Amino acid sequence: MLAHVLMIAIIILIFHCIDNFFTLNSFWSKEDDAYYFSKTLDKGIEENVLQFIYTLALIKENGEIVWCNRLFN
Repeated sequence: MLAHVLMIAIIILIFHCIDNFFTLNSFWSKEDDAYYFSKTLDKGIEENVLQFIYTLALIKENGEIVWCNRLFN
């Protein structure tokens, strides 16, 4: 009887470990996808702002220019 309970506990433990592995793997791949998406989005926004037909600059409250596009230069 004890051997059967132990065997069932080992099988449940193995399934639990496999499930946790796939859950973590899914989480890590989604995290990579989110990182790739944010970098792609950031690059797309930057390219669109650089192609903007108007002059554009980001200026701090003290007047320091943080960033500007080519037309502003």
